Amino acid sequence: VSVITPNLTNQVPTASFKAKPTKGRVPLVVSFDATASYDPDNSSAVNKGIIRYDWEFGDGITGGSKYIIHIYLNTGTYFPALTVTDASGISNTNVSIKGIIVR
Repeated sequence: VSVITPNLTNQVPTASFKAKPTKGRVPLVVSFDATASYDPDNSSAVNKGIIRYDWEFGDGITGGSKYIIHIYLNTGTYFPALTVTDASGISNTNVSIKGIIVR
């Protein structure tokens, strides 16, 4: 008799995003897109994929959606961050290293 034991290890999701534009004048309207984020065990019995997208735009404002628009109202360089959480509660954060430059 052969018994197959499924792998029930939950892997960490990957937070990834694009922002457009990344430079401009006040007020700068930026579109954020987190569709590149993924969960390696999205279809496993353990996990059902990413269920939460949490943004921190670097200016004290937060948001929660896969696609989101944010308006920067002050000059400066901002480093937005995205945290994704999977159905098992495991999270991962990605912070922009280039930043959003608002003149």
